[in-house]
Amino acid sequence: TYSATDDNEKAMEIYTTTLKQVDEFGDKDGIASILNNIGIIYHKKGEHGKALDYFTRSFEIEQMLNNKKMMANNLNNIGNIYLDRNDLEKALEYYIQTFEIRKDLGDKFDLGRILTNLGIIFNKKNDYGKSLDYFTSSLKIKEEIDDIVGIGYTLLNLGVLYAHMCDYSKSLDCYTRSLKITEDFGDKRGTEINLSNIGRI
Repeated sequence: TYSATDDNEKAMEIYTTTLKQVDEFGDKDGIASILNNIGIIYHKKGEHGKALDYFTRSFEIEQMLNNKKMMANNLNNIGNIYLDRNDLEKALEYYIQTFEIRKDLGDKFDLGRILTNLGIIFNKKNDYGKSLDYFTSSLKIKEEIDDIVGIGYTLLNLGVLYAHMCDYSKSLDCYTRSLKITEDFGDKRGTEINLSNIGRI
């Protein structure tokens, strides 16, 4: 997709045109999906207010359609906005709602992702015990389903957690394992973060 290449303006142009078309056909699911994608672009641009508006509009349609999977995605995206704003309580509220839906759906891929997000929240709240529980649960699920990229991301966050706990040996181990994955998958940003974190130990 265009948004994946960060060509935000081109993506926005395409989504806006497509939105008009699906609106004319009354395709509610299509409308909700495009609203969510536009919200993601505004989030990337740092326009949190607009992003929240689009995610909320998307959620309301998905809720009407009872599309649980997409409802959870919307809620997670809203939680991400509040996390970026450092409003941890609001982010936690939306992440918990996401977790409950994904747990009911039994989608391990998405469940592993939200468990990592919950771990990040509790790490930021200095509740290291809960954070470790969530990261460990996330890692276990991701290993079960062979979500290699997800494993790398959770290991990176575990490295941060262990550094906060002053367990630098475990922190280094997590960063090193995560680095191997980010390098193998050509994830430049993840590789840079891992190398920077390793350099600080």
